[in-house]
Amino acid sequence: MRSSALNVANDSVVAEARAELAMEIAGLGTFERDLQSGWMSFSDRASEIYGVGAAMPWSDWLQGVHVEDRAGLLALKEQILVDASLIDCEAAFRYRRLDGAERYIVKRFRVLRDGAGTPVLDVGVIADETLRRAEELRGAWLL
Repeated sequence: MRSSALNVANDSVVAEARAELAMEIAGLGTFERDLQSGWMSFSDRASEIYGVGAAMPWSDWLQGVHVEDRAGLLALKEQILVDASLIDCEAAFRYRRLDGAERYIVKRFRVLRDGAGTPVLDVGVIADETLRRAEELRGAWLL
């Protein structure tokens, strides 16, 4: 139980600390994509997973997505632009890092919209599912 000496402003600090700890334990990275400028920014963990710097244009990031998975992400981007009811999204895809390593990524994000319903920002988390995916495939081969 927390001391009653802590004020309400500290509640947000505690909530942020909990969220950061949970993401660290789960190995999640975070990202933001500015839908107006096309720039993406990444947390340290997301940068590590993708093998990129802290920020880059979305079009450059997209080049790392496996060619067979790009169409799905492009379709999702278009759907976000035309469907104002679309808020929570999820995508799974393969990503080839600059060092040549291929990762299997799952990302979940929320689309933030302005008062007119225009999408302005994606905010989300990514998980590197490569090891889990490899174990699934290994298990399927053994059956």
